[in-house]
Amino acid sequence: MILQLTAAVCMILGLQPGDPWPGDLDAAFQEALDSICIYREQLDFDRHWATSVHMADSSVLMGIQRIESLPLILEESLGVLTDYRSLESRQEGLQALHVAVTLLEEADSELREMLEGMPPGRVDSLVSAVPTLWMSEEDPLDWGGTLAGWGIAAVEGEEMDLDTLALLLESCPPPVTVSPEELLSCALALREADWPDELSVTLPGVTGTTATFCFDGPVRYVVGGRGRNTYNEDCPFELIIDLGGDDLYGDGVGGAFGPAGRRVSVVMDLDGDDRYSSTAPVSQGCGIMGTGGVIDLAGDDTWSAGDFSQGAGIMGQGFLIDLEGDDVHTAGTFAQGAGCMGTGLFYDGGGDDLRRVDLFGQGFGGPGGRGTLVDMQGSDCSLAGFRYSHAPLLPDDNQAMSQGFGMGLRPLIAGGIGLMADFGSGNDTYRAGVFGQGCSYFYSLGMLYDQGGQDSYQAAQYSQGSGIHLAAGCLWDGDGDDSYFSRNGPAQGSAHDLSTGFLVDGGGNDWYCSDGGQSLSLTNSATVFIDISGNDTYCGRGGGQGDARWSRGSSGAALFIDLADSDFYTGCGADSTFWTGGDYGAGIDLAATTPGGLEPQDPIGDPGSLDLDSLFSVASEWEVGPNRDRVLAHREELAARGREAVEYLLEEHLGTLSGLEVRAMELAFGENTEDVLELLLGGLDRIDSLTTREGGNLVYFLGKLEDLRAAAPLEGLLERDSLSAGLTVGVVRALGETGSTGSVPAVVGLASHPSERVRRECAVSLGLICDTSSAETLDLLAVDQSLAVRSAAERALEMLEEAAAEAAAAAEAEADAGTGGGEGE
Repeated sequence: MILQLTAAVCMILGLQPGDPWPGDLDAAFQEALDSICIYREQLDFDRHWATSVHMADSSVLMGIQRIESLPLILEESLGVLTDYRSLESRQEGLQALHVAVTLLEEADSELREMLEGMPPGRVDSLVSAVPTLWMSEEDPLDWGGTLAGWGIAAVEGEEMDLDTLALLLESCPPPVTVSPEELLSCALALREADWPDELSVTLPGVTGTTATFCFDGPVRYVVGGRGRNTYNEDCPFELIIDLGGDDLYGDGVGGAFGPAGRRVSVVMDLDGDDRYSSTAPVSQGCGIMGTGGVIDLAGDDTWSAGDFSQGAGIMGQGFLIDLEGDDVHTAGTFAQGAGCMGTGLFYDGGGDDLRRVDLFGQGFGGPGGRGTLVDMQGSDCSLAGFRYSHAPLLPDDNQAMSQGFGMGLRPLIAGGIGLMADFGSGNDTYRAGVFGQGCSYFYSLGMLYDQGGQDSYQAAQYSQGSGIHLAAGCLWDGDGDDSYFSRNGPAQGSAHDLSTGFLVDGGGNDWYCSDGGQSLSLTNSATVFIDISGNDTYCGRGGGQGDARWSRGSSGAALFIDLADSDFYTGCGADSTFWTGGDYGAGIDLAATTPGGLEPQDPIGDPGSLDLDSLFSVASEWEVGPNRDRVLAHREELAARGREAVEYLLEEHLGTLSGLEVRAMELAFGENTEDVLELLLGGLDRIDSLTTREGGNLVYFLGKLEDLRAAAPLEGLLERDSLSAGLTVGVVRALGETGSTGSVPAVVGLASHPSERVRRECAVSLGLICDTSSAETLDLLAVDQSLAVRSAAERALEMLEEAAAEAAAAAEAEADAGTGGGEGE
């Protein structure tokens, strides 16, 4: 049965996904746009800049490029969820056992065929590399040792580069899946079946009585009795059915690891207050190149697991379905509805539950994956993070990357879709560290939906309907007096770096607090914040409430809308009025710091004694917190090595993807301009022999030298017919940074280029060169259909006017000085 969102569990007020927008919202939306002189479609300026990204999902791209599609994508995602509480058995009695076994045997056969059909060594590479993507460096799990215990030879060697990893992921076949709905239907029938008398027999890995068992066939099964049973890691059965009692499930139960021979593993517990406890990875509904699942029909259960558990699929399928009871779930990394190159589902049908995950869970989607957490009813507490530090940026906070979170591997591999959905009117608590609660990172989509109740959202940073680095985030709360707190931003319907953020609160007297949030658009992003009704309080600092910032020479867009009632603001907003935040940010409302001491610094060490590899490694770290002085000292030493360092950097690191490495290289190059210019210009002559990334970086570094001698060679590149749009953007940017007025004709010649990014860069560069001969071209670009191009041209024209005014003032001052003081006249 598909969820019908309009037929709520109880009386739910407020705006819900799928409801038509209120008429006054549409009018307010338009009025906000009119106040900043843009139209609706201009919110959708091009943000898909990393066009060579691997494995991009079409829904993710839509969410990044079309901000108003996010509520529609959320509605569609909710609409396909199954309400397992409403299922009825489709079989009778013991016939359901045959059906369940047949379903699993078919899946087992497909999995066997898939694994045997893969090239030698491919499986070992995949299972060695992909799970470790989601393990913190501080994770105590020895994954290589785990693989060895299963007879798998872990692939050793240096860390895999992203290009190779992308190809490896793309070679992974689609996961084999079993219908959880069909298996649950079998479990419901088996609960009502007439079973034979229970037997006391000795079975491996099983204690307690049994109704029946079978060792024949690819799917072996055991049916435990109605008393207390235990099932441990030595239990060989692919299907465990337990009729009742307060049972104990141990290490690895319900976990499938296909390459080791356990291709399917399913538990059906029909009654009892059970305990699931596993310190081993891959358990309690996890499938790695396999299908793992747990179905628990009733009871107040306690679940404790390590990494890869409780509804986790990696190149496979994992699901956990708990229909009833007040339950406690705790898990390590990649759990509670997590998917990467596969699907993970965590479903809770009811009860007041407590769940906690260390990292990457509670609705997490990695590359090629979809992770979903669904809770149908109850007042629940969801916790994520609290174990692995977000050092060096926020060393006292921990990463969560959970609660409706999607993540790609920047800058080459797109992420997936993470969804956390809570239905009913329970008073829920969501708490996450850094990254979570309808948030995403790099070509991914994260969504959090709560239908109603007095809910509390708390996070450390990057949260609550925010996209970060070419990503899309959405949070929708239907109703209730809710509180939203994020100590750092972007948060609460905000975005950073070519991303989108969307927050909707459908009703209630709400409280919002963030340092940088409530529709804050940073670095060429688009954001929308909507509160439908209620007496709300908005507390903010650091920007927000419809605040669009400039970056890279053009602006983003931000809209903040509060439709009704009496509201209180700190920040730029105010009750019953409208305002602007930057040139393309708008808000509309209808009707003390204690200085601390200097942060202690880590020892600098002896940079002068290091070889170039070691020196550059430290110079490329984050220069923040206690590591600041140490990194800066190593960067200075790198620059002091002169030509030797320059040649090393260009030979070994010209193709870098790392922004931190680029910072270190820029400082070294800036202190060795002559050597760098000579070598870069030489590289320009042989750019055809370089990789695309090396060529792009070479042009970038040339521009950063801001040397007029680079202008003519760069202009020569523009004469090539085969020059890609991406490299054209880089060359135009570099010409702008050189400031050569002689380059104006070359840049103007590209002002009608079909690529929006090229036209935008022309406007930015003409503004940097600041020559009056470009005014006519900038006037044309200022009416371009793209907001990015238009805003960049407007800014460039302002720069021309400012330069002209400064020149006139200087001329007037010089003339006054030339007249010699008029005192003698």
